[in-house]
Amino acid sequence: MAPPSRPAKRPAAGGNEMARLLNKAREQQQQGQLNAAIKQLRKAIKMNPQDVRGYHLLAQIQQQQQRPQDSMQTYQACLRIHADDLEARINLGMLLKRSGQIDSAIKHYQKALRLRDDIPELHNNLGNALLDQGEYELAAGAYKRAVDLKPAFAGAWHNLGRCYLQQEQPEAALEPLRQAHRLDSGNWQMTSDLADCLIQLPLDQADESLEDDLLACLALQRIDGRALMRTACRYLRQQVFTNQLTALQSRQLSVDDSVLEQLQHPVLLTLLKREPLCDLPLETVLTEVRRRTLLDPELQTETALPLLGAMAEQCFLNEYLWEMTAAEDEALTQLRAAQGTASSSRSDTGLCLLACYQPLSNVLDAQQAESLTRQSTATLARVLQQQVIEPAEEALYRQRLPQLTSIDSATSQAVREQYEDNPYPRWRIIDEPTPQTLSDYLCQLFPHLRRQPPRFPASPAILCAGCGTGLQALRMARRIETADILALDMSRTSLAYGRRQARARGHDEIRFAQGDILQLDDKVGSFDCIECYGVLHHMADPEAGWRNLRRLLKPGGVMRIGLYSHAARGPIRQVRQMIEDLGLQPDHEGIRAIRRHIATLPADNPVSGLIHSPDFYNVSECRDLMFHVQEQQLDLNTIAVILERLELAFLGFEFEDFRILNRYRQEFPNDPDGLSLANWAEYEQQFPDSFAAQYIFWVRDNQ
Repeated sequence: MAPPSRPAKRPAAGGNEMARLLNKAREQQQQGQLNAAIKQLRKAIKMNPQDVRGYHLLAQIQQQQQRPQDSMQTYQACLRIHADDLEARINLGMLLKRSGQIDSAIKHYQKALRLRDDIPELHNNLGNALLDQGEYELAAGAYKRAVDLKPAFAGAWHNLGRCYLQQEQPEAALEPLRQAHRLDSGNWQMTSDLADCLIQLPLDQADESLEDDLLACLALQRIDGRALMRTACRYLRQQVFTNQLTALQSRQLSVDDSVLEQLQHPVLLTLLKREPLCDLPLETVLTEVRRRTLLDPELQTETALPLLGAMAEQCFLNEYLWEMTAAEDEALTQLRAAQGTASSSRSDTGLCLLACYQPLSNVLDAQQAESLTRQSTATLARVLQQQVIEPAEEALYRQRLPQLTSIDSATSQAVREQYEDNPYPRWRIIDEPTPQTLSDYLCQLFPHLRRQPPRFPASPAILCAGCGTGLQALRMARRIETADILALDMSRTSLAYGRRQARARGHDEIRFAQGDILQLDDKVGSFDCIECYGVLHHMADPEAGWRNLRRLLKPGGVMRIGLYSHAARGPIRQVRQMIEDLGLQPDHEGIRAIRRHIATLPADNPVSGLIHSPDFYNVSECRDLMFHVQEQQLDLNTIAVILERLELAFLGFEFEDFRILNRYRQEFPNDPDGLSLANWAEYEQQFPDSFAAQYIFWVRDNQ
């Protein structure tokens, strides 16, 4: 916040000399001579303790030197002499909050407000501290006072919305978050929190602005739209395509030009081009529309091109998962013959329709695609880029990747082969977190660390072990901009995908390499941070892989680990048994067959819930979810034993849904930091879906 006006200047002692010392200190500060500036300021304070300027500048320089404790002591010394120094009171409150001393921060903010209660930023700061304490009603009151004083205060509107979201009141949060977005539409965090609100919002609370909200959120590349997609699909089902769904259920769906035009709804087109469509009823409609369009040449018009282009991108994203009939297979042979030549029969519409069934790289090489791109519509150009040009780039990267270790064990080889065939995940959208240091990031995740923040080098060495297609490595590179990142995986296909995505986003500094965690030795180096998310449970002995990574961790280093929960994966064990009983193979037909089977199960069957998993809507992700060649599931008691053996200290779980931690705190009020794995084990027995994705947690070297 901008500092308030300073109080009237104190009576001067040695005024000219005081001014000289202060000016000299400012000059040295600008030149980076911070220690010299501090010497000048100490002389100035000794000369005239009544002049607050010396304290303020000294505290500011101490913050520059990353000495927050010294800065706080300086402000406290100032306040002992000048209890009514508003700027010192506010800045001390901010430092106390940043260091995790929330109660003290609140007291100083309240004292500052008794001096002046017309500063909107001060009310906002108080609200933030109260929110950290879980004082939701008081926090909301502080934010409301801030926007009363300053109606265009986007940050306070945003915080008010966040306050309601943390109380699981999305209806109350919606308008404040909309207001924040209107005032500062370029702020991605405000748009992201609006998306979180829409995810939680009951659709009976929807209004005429919901479509604009959805499009604004989906347009932001930083937002992972999987969770938001559920809201968007419900909106489309319940408020846009109800007639088509009703007709489909009664087997009376008629596809004509008007239906194709209706389906070109901006929300649907955006979803189709963004990531796999995670909605079975809409998938069924689009599968039927695709079939009718292929079998009826009269529907293959320019009017249908935007929809066909979006569907082509979608089918490539889901890896051609949708059902096909024998009639389609026969018609497809004719379409492929017409579009795979340089004849006059080739068209943008025809190529996009073909791309709804198979990648265009089957009929075109990269050179042909680049030539066509220069003369085609923007719709076809996007499809050619996705299906021909980008895979050709990946093929080149695949050949050039370095190999750090051999891959010897039978389990490692089987897992590698699966991910060569089905790299996971084929992501297209990545969030873009605010850049910060590794220490600040950890303190943000786990506020209890603020009491004694961990220390790391300015350029921490980070290993992404089992990086897959590079999503986590890219996220880390965007968050910790100075990091030295090694991204390791056994699958060259996955690594090539990650390498292309990294280069496209300007992150050539990430080193992608092939290797097996089990074979890593000291030659690879040591690391301040090791991320191994969703990998160890695909080993024959997860602890053996974890132990080998532990050897590479520097003293005081941290690890981010992701492991499957035995309690949460009961439905997966059931579906794997179904697959075995049905004799299904991990190919397109086997995956389609198990999806058909799951879709017919009654709603009270736990396996039926898998249709709500994003992994249900993509071939590689379905295989990873239900057909994996190697899967281990652990429980929290086992993890606690492993941590003790590996001499690692538990720092906390990482949750996308903050409501889980809030609920835990209600169950275990004596453990607000969530550090007791024994408590969490008890909690999981009561709420077994809490770790449905994985246990995702951080640990630290405790030697």
